[in-house]
Parts: sequence; structure tokens; C-alpha cells
Amino acid sequence: MITRDGTFITTASEDQDPSVKVFVCESSFQRLRGLLGREELLSEMLFWIRSCSSVHTCFMRVAIDLAYLDKHQNILKLVSGLRPWKFSGCVGASSVLELAEGAVGKLGLSIGDSFRCEN
Repeated sequence: MITRDGTFITTASEDQDPSVKVFVCESSFQRLRGLLGREELLSEMLFWIRSCSSVHTCFMRVAIDLAYLDKHQNILKLVSGLRPWKFSGCVGASSVLELAEGAVGKLGLSIGDSFRCEN
């Protein structure tokens, strides 16, 4: 579950820290920029790009993980380790989570998991 205050709650084991900052990207500029230029902060951040069904890693220096969400914020597709200068997409996705490389496994994310963003 994702809440606007930046709390990320998963079913991860109790010895893992489930908190991470969540940035909601809704404007055209925010969606275009995403994680560009922010690679050093990836381990503590998650970018939720709204109105998005594809991602590029052009100009990035590190690989990233992705979780594509449907309109109900359920995970449709997971991508691990998308390297720089690559493209990825998911038919039916309405938004995507950009995470640090390895975060999908570390957080124990699976297809069908749900996310919620509350005010």
C-alpha cells in the first residue's frame, strides 16, 4: 500500500524496512523526467508515474525495476533490471512504478499485488 505521506507497506518479512519516499508524477514534465538525474537517490525512492504505459531509460546511468499497474492499481507486469537505453511497455497499464534495481525482489512484489494512494 502506498500513502501520500511516503509510507510503503508490503508483505515483506519483519526484518526489512518497508518505508520509502513516494513521488507522484502527474505533469508531462514530471512523467518525462521520472528518475533521470536522480540515480543516487533510487534506494530510498519510488516514482509513481500516472497516465503511463511505457518507460524509457535513455540518458540514465543505472538499471531500474518497474511495476506496471492497471486502473485499479494492481500489478500487471514486473520488469527487473531494465538497463540504460532500453524501452519497456505493458498493454493495459495505466501507471507505472519506477524503483531501484533489485527493489522488486527485495520488496517481494508479485503480479496481482495491489497499491493504494490515499490523501
